[in-house]
Amino acid sequence: MTDDIKKRKRMIKKKVKPRFRRQEINKLKKLANNDRWKKPRGINSDKADKMKPNGVHPKIGYSAPKEIRFMHPSGYYETRVFNTQQLESLPENHAIRIGRTVGKRKKLDIIKAAEAKGIKVLNR
Repeated sequence: MTDDIKKRKRMIKKKVKPRFRRQEINKLKKLANNDRWKKPRGINSDKADKMKPNGVHPKIGYSAPKEIRFMHPSGYYETRVFNTQQLESLPENHAIRIGRTVGKRKKLDIIKAAEAKGIKVLNR
Protein backbone atom coordinates (compact mmCIF):
# COMPACT_ATOMS: atom_id res chain seq x y z
CA MET A 1 0.00 0.00 0.00
CA THR A 2 1.39 3.41 -0.95
CA ASP A 3 1.98 6.23 1.50
CA ASP A 4 -0.72 8.47 -0.02
CA ILE A 5 -3.36 5.80 0.45
CA LYS A 6 -2.26 5.23 4.05
CA LYS A 7 -2.38 8.96 4.82
CA ARG A 8 -5.82 9.26 3.23
CA LYS A 9 -7.09 6.30 5.27
CA ARG A 10 -5.76 7.88 8.47
CA MET A 11 -7.48 11.20 7.73
CA ILE A 12 -10.81 9.50 6.96
CA LYS A 13 -10.60 7.45 10.15
CA LYS A 14 -9.80 10.58 12.18
CA LYS A 15 -12.86 12.40 10.81
CA VAL A 16 -15.16 9.49 11.66
CA LYS A 17 -13.89 9.05 15.20
CA PRO A 18 -15.86 11.15 17.71
CA ARG A 19 -14.50 13.01 20.70
CA PHE A 20 -14.88 10.88 23.78
CA ARG A 21 -16.14 13.30 26.40
CA ARG A 22 -15.79 12.80 30.12
CA GLN A 23 -18.90 12.41 32.28
CA GLU A 24 -20.37 15.75 33.49
CA ILE A 25 -17.74 17.75 31.59
CA ASN A 26 -20.26 20.58 31.14
CA LYS A 27 -21.04 20.87 34.88
CA LEU A 28 -17.58 21.15 36.41
CA LYS A 29 -15.45 24.16 35.49
CA LYS A 30 -12.18 22.47 36.50
CA LEU A 31 -12.77 19.70 33.94
CA ALA A 32 -13.24 22.10 31.02
CA ASN A 33 -9.49 22.33 30.28
CA ASN A 34 -8.84 18.71 31.22
CA ASP A 35 -11.00 16.90 28.69
CA ARG A 36 -9.57 13.40 29.01
CA TRP A 37 -11.64 10.25 28.91
CA LYS A 38 -12.34 8.52 32.19
CA LYS A 39 -14.67 5.59 32.51
CA PRO A 40 -17.97 6.73 34.03
CA ARG A 41 -18.89 5.02 37.28
CA GLY A 42 -21.88 5.23 39.54
CA ILE A 43 -25.14 3.40 40.19
CA ASN A 44 -27.41 6.08 38.70
CA SER A 45 -25.11 7.24 35.90
CA ASP A 46 -26.80 7.28 32.50
CA LYS A 47 -23.42 7.56 30.79
CA ALA A 48 -22.19 4.44 32.58
CA ASP A 49 -25.33 2.64 31.39
CA LYS A 50 -24.43 3.74 27.82
CA MET A 51 -27.65 5.68 27.19
CA LYS A 52 -27.52 7.16 23.70
CA PRO A 53 -27.81 10.94 24.29
CA ASN A 54 -24.99 10.91 26.84
CA GLY A 55 -22.13 10.49 24.38
CA VAL A 56 -20.18 7.58 22.97
CA HIS A 57 -17.71 5.30 24.71
CA PRO A 58 -14.37 4.16 23.24
CA LYS A 59 -14.78 0.78 21.52
CA ILE A 60 -12.52 -1.49 19.50
CA GLY A 61 -14.35 -0.45 16.31
CA TYR A 62 -12.89 3.05 16.51
CA SER A 63 -9.29 1.83 16.21
CA ALA A 64 -7.25 2.57 13.10
CA PRO A 65 -6.80 -0.02 10.32
CA LYS A 66 -3.93 -2.44 10.94
CA GLU A 67 -1.70 -1.16 8.13
CA ILE A 68 -1.71 2.42 9.46
CA ARG A 69 -1.81 1.75 13.20
CA PHE A 70 1.14 3.13 15.20
CA MET A 71 2.19 5.21 12.19
CA HIS A 72 3.57 8.74 12.53
CA PRO A 73 1.51 11.43 10.72
CA SER A 74 4.40 11.82 8.25
CA GLY A 75 3.71 8.29 6.96
CA TYR A 76 6.67 6.54 8.59
CA TYR A 77 6.89 4.14 11.51
CA GLU A 78 8.84 5.56 14.45
CA THR A 79 11.90 3.83 15.87
CA ARG A 80 13.89 5.10 18.85
CA VAL A 81 17.64 5.08 18.30
CA PHE A 82 20.45 5.46 20.83
CA ASN A 83 23.52 4.73 18.68
CA THR A 84 24.63 4.42 15.05
CA GLN A 85 24.64 0.61 15.08
CA GLN A 86 20.85 0.58 15.41
CA LEU A 87 20.54 2.33 12.03
CA GLU A 88 21.98 -0.68 10.18
CA SER A 89 18.96 -2.98 10.59
CA LEU A 90 16.28 -0.34 9.90
CA PRO A 91 13.65 -0.98 7.18
CA GLU A 92 12.86 1.64 4.51
CA ASN A 93 9.51 2.82 5.86
CA HIS A 94 10.90 3.74 9.29
CA ALA A 95 11.92 7.14 10.60
CA ILE A 96 14.09 7.56 13.68
CA ARG A 97 13.61 9.49 16.87
CA ILE A 98 16.85 9.97 18.81
CA GLY A 99 16.60 9.02 22.48
CA ARG A 100 16.58 11.87 24.99
CA THR A 101 19.53 10.52 26.97
CA VAL A 102 21.85 10.69 23.95
CA GLY A 103 24.49 13.43 24.20
CA LYS A 104 25.22 16.13 21.66
CA ARG A 105 28.28 14.51 20.06
CA LYS A 106 26.63 11.13 19.54
CA LYS A 107 23.43 12.83 18.35
CA LEU A 108 25.38 14.59 15.58
CA ASP A 109 26.96 11.26 14.58
CA ILE A 110 23.53 9.62 14.37
CA ILE A 111 22.15 12.48 12.25
CA LYS A 112 25.09 12.27 9.81
CA ALA A 113 24.73 8.49 9.50
CA ALA A 114 20.97 8.83 8.94
CA GLU A 115 21.43 11.43 6.21
CA ALA A 116 23.96 9.19 4.49
CA LYS A 117 21.46 6.32 4.46
CA GLY A 118 18.49 8.54 3.55
CA ILE A 119 16.61 7.96 6.82
CA LYS A 120 14.33 10.70 8.15
CA VAL A 121 15.08 12.08 11.64
CA LEU A 122 11.95 13.24 13.49
CA ASN A 123 13.67 15.19 16.30
CA ARG A 124 16.74 17.03 15.07
